[in-house]
Amino acid sequence: MHILITAGGTSEKIDEVRAITNHSSGKLGVELSKAALAQQTTIVDYIIAKGAVEPPIDPRIRLHRIENTQQLHETMAALLEKQPYDAVIHSMAVSDFTPEVSSDQDTWLAVFNDWLSTRDNDEMLDGQRFNELLRK
Repeated sequence: MHILITAGGTSEKIDEVRAITNHSSGKLGVELSKAALAQQTTIVDYIIAKGAVEPPIDPRIRLHRIENTQQLHETMAALLEKQPYDAVIHSMAVSDFTPEVSSDQDTWLAVFNDWLSTRDNDEMLDGQRFNELLRK
């Protein structure tokens, strides 16, 4: 039997020091993996979020570490494309929100200073325009 289990909680970066996250421990995934491993022929692909409780050490568990929803999506898609599973148990607490733009302070200052030096005197910088500048 081949099972895919996800556990823990994703974290979405706002900037270099802050993130939107949750406090999912991953304990449910650990218990699910223990139950699955009770069958001697079970192999578990285990997607674990950063900071989650680790599953038992067992050669039949293959860990796949992720931090955010994009990495979760890419990892799950690759695994599901690569092989069929007898069961997929998605116990991970996935973030409800991913910021549209994330940047560090140096990038933010460079974009803002560039805008200041090239703007018309009466031009205002609103959130939409600033996000457009950050994406350049």
